[in-house]
Amino acid sequence: MAKRLTANDKWEDNWFRKLSLKSKLFWLFILDRCDVAGIWKKDYELAGFCIGEQITDEILNDFIGRIEELNTDKLWIVRFIEFQYGYLSNKASPHKPVIKLLKKYGLLQRVMKGLGKGYLTLKDKDKDKDKDKDKVLSNNPTNYSEIIDYLNNKTHRTYRITETYKKLINARIKEGYSVADFKKVIDNKCDEWLNDSKYHRFLRPLTLFSNKFDGYLQEDK
Repeated sequence: MAKRLTANDKWEDNWFRKLSLKSKLFWLFILDRCDVAGIWKKDYELAGFCIGEQITDEILNDFIGRIEELNTDKLWIVRFIEFQYGYLSNKASPHKPVIKLLKKYGLLQRVMKGLGKGYLTLKDKDKDKDKDKDKVLSNNPTNYSEIIDYLNNKTHRTYRITETYKKLINARIKEGYSVADFKKVIDNKCDEWLNDSKYHRFLRPLTLFSNKFDGYLQEDK
């Protein structure tokens, strides 16, 4: 089962509140069912079955600027990449299939150039990351706290932010992983080990954030 980030403040979003119940459910459905690049192969029959309403192309009128038709049978969620990944890196294994799909549909350059006024482009983000690669998180200690606190909340432990843990986190960030990726690794291994008396003790930063990080990230439960 794939896991994705979701915006819990959408319920206060004026645009989302004004959608009909059918359109709200369609938006949630397509966010869950699209691929890793935010592309969904049209299956209005399935969508309608799951939602309990008949779905046609007419529903896209509620999502102008948010959903685009790539061709007769594909839809693209325009800001999916920005929200889920923040930036893309060829060095990060989870990003490679995303980049491949964007190239396939001719979207990579568009994404790299940014999605509109006010958004930092992916290219600019990569430049900033390279510029500060030796102190990726040193100026943003809240990211350490977010990761370690998340682990503590999931495992009911009290790990502190140590220099060793900072180095592990920084090493993964330099490889292109995000805070969301750390949370997914924690979720994946907690699903597997939390109630396992033999492996429960491995739910620790030294194990989770090591060089096996990418393998843990790819596991879907």
